[in-house]
Amino acid sequence: MPSTLSDSLLVLRSEIGWRLDDIRSLFRDDIKKMFNLAGALNKKTVFIMSDTQIVHESFLEDINSLLGSGEVPNLFAADELAALRDAVRNDAKKAGVQEVPDALFQFFK
Repeated sequence: MPSTLSDSLLVLRSEIGWRLDDIRSLFRDDIKKMFNLAGALNKKTVFIMSDTQIVHESFLEDINSLLGSGEVPNLFAADELAALRDAVRNDAKKAGVQEVPDALFQFFK
């Protein structure tokens, strides 16, 4: 389920024969790419996914979380979160956001 990335359009593709664990991992990687485009790089981003690409219920859980709260639980590791906060630090500072981890992540979202 590799994605194609064209400017700020992320399109998911399903591939037959992929192992479920690989598909879950690639799906979450694609969501990370989308967050990076929109949050860290401040690009207008479209996330397109069809019902045929939902090959496991965990996809629905992630999409539901994304739609409900704007984030996917446990998507980023601690070192990835630190890098994201650093990526938005200057823009957040210009916007008057406190330079504390939670405020920077909220600005990123």
